[in-house]
Amino acid sequence: MSIEVELDGLARRLTPQGANTRAVMVVPVSAHAGASTIAAGLARASVRAGIKPIWLYDLDFKNNPQSDAFRLNGHAYSGALSGRRFWRTVPDNAGRVALRRVEDQPIYISRFERQPGQIRSLTFLDAPDYWMQARRSAGLTLVDASYQSAAIPLVAPNMDGVILVANARTDSRERCEAEADVLREQGAQVWGVVVNRAARTATHA
Repeated sequence: MSIEVELDGLARRLTPQGANTRAVMVVPVSAHAGASTIAAGLARASVRAGIKPIWLYDLDFKNNPQSDAFRLNGHAYSGALSGRRFWRTVPDNAGRVALRRVEDQPIYISRFERQPGQIRSLTFLDAPDYWMQARRSAGLTLVDASYQSAAIPLVAPNMDGVILVANARTDSRERCEAEADVLREQGAQVWGVVVNRAARTATHA
């Protein structure tokens, strides 16, 4: 079964029930698990499932790989929702999260923008009100976390669920279970594991 078919099935499970939209984080088990690819694929699959708009947050504020992977239009929307933020900079307001729409799909990708040398430090925040506002605004909120990101223990507990992504070539079941246990101890709901880079990509609930 192809990865597209697997992600289509997962996306159908994320279809909102009534007014209850979801916020979901995708977390890699290892550095080369391919979580960003899975997050982007899940965003596209969710559109095929009729969910819109999709907001895809890229927590790699340094490299912003998701916004580089998509073709975006020129319009930027502030990621500070009603003044709420899930990040803090020193000096304050030295950078911003902007959301831009993919040209041909109702997917909005975040990018952290700042001037070179402008920021002395950046920290992530425990901001449940922010993610609740995102749920009210988007058909589905996806959060792409980079490997061992400092944001994971602060953001994951505010999600409806976390999907782990494992590299079939290197990540054992024991490693996946250990990562799931850590997330649960932090207060997150772990929904399952997508096994990537296998002859057949598999999803385990």
